[in-house]
Amino acid sequence: MFYFYQRFNYQRFFHLSLYTLFILYLVAFLSNHILAQTGTLKGQIIDSTAKESMIGVTVFLEQNKLGAVTDVDGNFNIENIPQGEHIVTISFTGYSTKKITNVKIEDGKITTLNIGLREDVGSVGEVVVTAERETGSELSLISAIKASEQVAVGVSSEQIAKSQDRDASQVIRRLPGVSLIENRFVMVRGLSQRYNAVMVNDMLTPSSEVDIKAFSFDVVPSGIIDRLLIYKSGAGELPGEFAGGVIKIYTKTAPEENFTNLSLNLGTRIGTTFNNALSIKGSNTDFLGFDNGYRQLPSSFPTKLGDNLNSEQRANLAKQLPNNWLAQNININPDIRLGFNTGRRFKIGGVKIGTVTSVNYSNTNLYTPEVKLNNYGSYDPTTQQTQIQGTNDDKIFSNTTRLGVLHNWWVKLDENNTLEFKNLFNQMGFSETIQRNSKRFDNGTEANNYSYRYEQRSIYTGQLIGKHNLDNGKFSINWVLGFSYTNRKEPDWRRFSTIRNLGTNDPFVFAIPGSPNAFQASRFYSNLNENVFTNALNFEYKAGKKDTQNPVKIRFGTYIERKDRTFNARVFSYLNSPNINTTEASTIKALPFDQIFAPENINGTTRFTLGEDLSPDYKYSANNMLIAGYLSTYIPITPKFSATVGIRIEQNTQEIQSRTRGDQKINISNSVLSALPSLNMTYNLNDKSLIRGAYYASLNRPEFRELAPFNFYDFSLNANFIGNPNLKVVNIHNVDVRYEYYPTPSELISVGAFYKNFQNPIETFQLIGSGGAESFNYVFGNAKDATSYGVEAEIRKSFAGISDSKFFNDLTFVGNVSFIASQINLGENVNLGADAGGIVNVGANQPTNRPMMNQSPYLINAGLYYNDVEKGWQVNILYNVFGKRIFSVGNAFNPNIFEMPRHVIDLNLTKTINKKIDIRFGIQDLLNQPVRLAQDNDSDGKITSKDGDFRTFKRGTAFNIGLNYNF
Repeated sequence: MFYFYQRFNYQRFFHLSLYTLFILYLVAFLSNHILAQTGTLKGQIIDSTAKESMIGVTVFLEQNKLGAVTDVDGNFNIENIPQGEHIVTISFTGYSTKKITNVKIEDGKITTLNIGLREDVGSVGEVVVTAERETGSELSLISAIKASEQVAVGVSSEQIAKSQDRDASQVIRRLPGVSLIENRFVMVRGLSQRYNAVMVNDMLTPSSEVDIKAFSFDVVPSGIIDRLLIYKSGAGELPGEFAGGVIKIYTKTAPEENFTNLSLNLGTRIGTTFNNALSIKGSNTDFLGFDNGYRQLPSSFPTKLGDNLNSEQRANLAKQLPNNWLAQNININPDIRLGFNTGRRFKIGGVKIGTVTSVNYSNTNLYTPEVKLNNYGSYDPTTQQTQIQGTNDDKIFSNTTRLGVLHNWWVKLDENNTLEFKNLFNQMGFSETIQRNSKRFDNGTEANNYSYRYEQRSIYTGQLIGKHNLDNGKFSINWVLGFSYTNRKEPDWRRFSTIRNLGTNDPFVFAIPGSPNAFQASRFYSNLNENVFTNALNFEYKAGKKDTQNPVKIRFGTYIERKDRTFNARVFSYLNSPNINTTEASTIKALPFDQIFAPENINGTTRFTLGEDLSPDYKYSANNMLIAGYLSTYIPITPKFSATVGIRIEQNTQEIQSRTRGDQKINISNSVLSALPSLNMTYNLNDKSLIRGAYYASLNRPEFRELAPFNFYDFSLNANFIGNPNLKVVNIHNVDVRYEYYPTPSELISVGAFYKNFQNPIETFQLIGSGGAESFNYVFGNAKDATSYGVEAEIRKSFAGISDSKFFNDLTFVGNVSFIASQINLGENVNLGADAGGIVNVGANQPTNRPMMNQSPYLINAGLYYNDVEKGWQVNILYNVFGKRIFSVGNAFNPNIFEMPRHVIDLNLTKTINKKIDIRFGIQDLLNQPVRLAQDNDSDGKITSKDGDFRTFKRGTAFNIGLNYNF
């Protein structure tokens, strides 16, 4: 921990934050007993059929967020309830939920309420019975976390609606130990996104990225989420491939009542909206998230431009490509978001049917005209300074369109058999124009570099789910058949440079390369297709008699997944023709961009022609077969102490066919059998508090892209990323302990700690020889070992009862904080693959011990929510920050680059009118602090005045106003 505190730059701020959290909780707790005029509600809950008391039933007062859980005799007692009439909700898994209205509480008196619960559906008097279990409320979420056998955290659709978060990436950052990369990739407990398993409706999702193992959470609109859970400890029934968390997204299924609503949201961003920016021409279907063929290679194009085609033939082919090298100046429109949601519930005979449909569309813009990107030389310990070798000033405009469709069906055949059919489709288009002015002080040149990029992604996920109860609920079966499809295209990504001598007023001249490459005068095309077929079958048997309150549970099942991927890329460059007229060509290269490659200038003789980079690493095919089986047993050892023991066996076979840049054949066939034991223990101190402990073994497999020797150039970072066919599977041992306190059924306070040990963790290594103002080169490799450990705390506390003031009764605080430390031991010799020099001695050129890449030493999230149901007002203020983390791993010539802390505050306000109209106003990123990547020039692990900014920019504060109409 000494290492962690040495690098802790915000100590006073966090001490104050923790002190404030403690005071807020103490005031709320004590005030319940001091200020309010209150009474008590007590009683007993029994099974109406068996006439026996029920343990663990939740009794909850909705308005005041107060409640209790019944003890071994079925008794409950709720004190300090404000006087007046209340609605009492009584719920228990497998039983009908009852809502009892007009329960009168008097000051200083005890009200008694004895209730019987039935497994069948009925209604008596003022009791309102709900037949299906509610899953999207805050109450149901807290109940699920408390009942979970694993360490878990989550967020409900009820809280999502309050925050106005637009997609799953914004939703998930509110959870303990969670931070984001690029506003869409999730890190849990400071670990890289590669260490998460992501599941949608209990099926693993494919990686949405080509170059990294990650799921892009921004493709899931928040409006379709019923609840989102993160399991932080393992179990037999959970995937074995994770270390940070298993992230489960459940989409909405059956509505409790029919509904239809429409929403419209308009947004502006400081520095973006109504400003002028350069944008490249696209197709007339870009607004729907896909290119209609305008950017695609012509169908008549040959599979490769090899030696069988002479210069003139290649020039004639080049004339078939659009001459779209000149960006146009546009005025940036406001952001727009549209949503349509409908749900229906009906019966056909005795069969209950529910369906939910959601269509979401967004068209958003971001303009960052002042992006600074610097390159440094070596650090001079004498002067304690680092000379800047080059500067880059970028102007970046991007437009993102998303079209998301959810369509789910729920069919309840009878009380014991349910079928679900869930479908989620997302189409996203991303257009980006970058202008870069680059000054090279080491060689005296100045360049204007350009990148015109378009990316489209199509992702479909579907599941057919069956749930069946046998033998009066003692035996249950659920099965899932799933299919996922991912397509990612980058058609006609143009990258080129114009150059002149530094400090002169000479015209910039278009740079023509000597051979085809992805950096100069290039057109890049890529296409990825991935199909995933999944099947899961799960069984649970409850031992003992039917009326046993806490039975032994035996679970076993299988999971099978087949994944197939194909990827190919093509890179073309404009070249000088064999008999080029150099004088004439110099004049042409100084013309406007749309004139340089006019048809008359591409003749294959005296001017220009087209060539293709035929490097064999530009394509690969891959498949993965995972066969898993598990057995776990939940054992209630005593009335207070329980344990879940599990074992998961995973047989995984990974195959890849490709070639290295040196034309060495790659034919990977890795078959690994893994046994993954787990133990989760829970000790209930009383009906409101418990202690959890867990151990589990897990692993992390290389992603296809990390194994394939494909060399990808990232223009925005001026960096190459190279795969490594020699990567090994990472083995991980994990330990968790956590204390949880539930003051009421809707409140939670928890404190936990964890420890993780990694063998062969996968990291990125920066290659020697790529320093200075040249592009950086990174390759994936296995380090020797690593450890990660930390503490995390969470609080969800209502201020109801703090006084007679209605304001406090409607106020809720949600906050969490995590402190994490890690250390990685790189070892000395690492096999980085043939294209990266084979076995290299990394210890000779960089520190062998450092924090793990992307691991933040601290994370803080906080939210204050005000909800006045009677007057229809909702107001919340949200805060988020993460600690300094390694963004880019360095070496002796290019030290580590850190992403610096950035404080984010969001403000949201909603006014409901006549229960039909919601008017919403939001401010995102109120502080608008810069995104700052700083290079640790003196390699001391700290960022001080001796160090320099590698990349900085501001996104701008965003304002949005929306209207939601409920029919």
